[in-house]
Amino acid sequence: MGRKNKVLMIIVGTMSVVLLASNFMAAKIWDLYGIPVDGGLLLFPLSYVFGDMLMEIYGKRVADYVAKIVVVLNVVAMVALGLVVYLPPFPGWDGQDAYATIFSFSVRITAGSLVGYLLSQLTNNWAFLKIFDWQLAGKKPKSLKGFRLRAIGSSLVGRLVDNLIFETIAFYGILPLNDFLKQAAGAYLEGLIVETTIVILISGPVIKIVKGYIDLDTYVSIE
Repeated sequence: MGRKNKVLMIIVGTMSVVLLASNFMAAKIWDLYGIPVDGGLLLFPLSYVFGDMLMEIYGKRVADYVAKIVVVLNVVAMVALGLVVYLPPFPGWDGQDAYATIFSFSVRITAGSLVGYLLSQLTNNWAFLKIFDWQLAGKKPKSLKGFRLRAIGSSLVGRLVDNLIFETIAFYGILPLNDFLKQAAGAYLEGLIVETTIVILISGPVIKIVKGYIDLDTYVSIE
């Protein structure tokens, strides 16, 4: 197995875990200085970071395909975990209520998360490619600054799509309207802050290391 395939497998596995864990975490709404925020905010921004890495190294076709695969894997995992809730517990085993509390997924949260993730990743990849093409015209796509612009710029669009879809499906009508609007706006801004910090401090150097590892030194095409 080549190095490029090994890195791809690591990214796919990591993105699958990040999305699954974020769905669990989103069930809890916590108080961030008076703003209701779902717990997935702590981890979900990483999905965009890895999505940008896919775009940078493998191109749009692979990145789009991986996004679809990750959603399918999460659907399988959540259906399996949810079905186990309804299996009759063995007499004397007292963990049924705890298990049901943890794994009885909210249909709205799950649907919002998966639909929002898929559409936002596809949108993010499209925006990433558009920025790349614009930079290519100016012959600047190889710089670290160029990658940061692609990653952050595409996330401005992708995260907006995700927040609009996820927050509406998962929480509209459940939270009071004022809290709903504060949460949606807060999650968007806070997610961008987390992701931008990661991109600036970590993603650029990691991309450089990974490209060196797989001996990828040129931009042929990311379509």
